[in-house]
Amino acid sequence: MIIHEYELADDLPVGQAIDIVEDRGRIVYKIASHLAPEQIISALNEGAAAVLAGGHWFQEWKGDIVAADPSQRQPEPGSVPAPRLGDGDEATLTD
Repeated sequence: MIIHEYELADDLPVGQAIDIVEDRGRIVYKIASHLAPEQIISALNEGAAAVLAGGHWFQEWKGDIVAADPSQRQPEPGSVPAPRLGDGDEATLTD
C-alpha cells in the first residue's frame, strides 16, 4: 500500500509549483499555497506523471505487474492464483 499525503506549502522556491518526496510506502506532494485551483490540478497532474515515470514502484493487480510505461501494459490483467490448502488449515497462494 502507498500512502499519499498532500500539503500546501509556503516554503517552496519561487517558480516551483510542487515538490514530491517519495519514501517507502509514502509519497508526499507539497503544493505551493499561492496557486489557483486550476494551477494546483495542473501541478498534481505533472507530479503524478513524474512519479509514474520514475519507475521507483510497481503494483500487482490480479497477479500481473502494473507497469508505469504504457508500452509495457497488458490489455487485460491475468487471473488471480487460486488459494489452496497447505499442510495446515491456512490458505496459501501459488503461482
